[in-house]
Amino acid sequence: MDQVKNVGAHLQGAISYTTSPVHTTETFIEMAKELYASECDSICIKDMAGLIMPDATHNLITGIKKAVDIRVCLHSHSTSGIAP
Repeated sequence: MDQVKNVGAHLQGAISYTTSPVHTTETFIEMAKELYASECDSICIKDMAGLIMPDATHNLITGIKKAVDIRVCLHSHSTSGIAP
């Protein structure tokens, strides 16, 4: 991360989205705060299994945007057919 910042490149932190009893909106927001503290320029939520539902997406992105002033994007695969 330091080297990316040293050369002036865009540093994007990533959060791997999944569902489990320990992976909550609040824990993902805490991860976003850690990435923000590491001086990331943006955060990408990676939903590689296509699990994130519309309400969860809204709650997560809204929560991150309230917690940190950083650009947030979502990358979702269509394994479940939800992504489109």
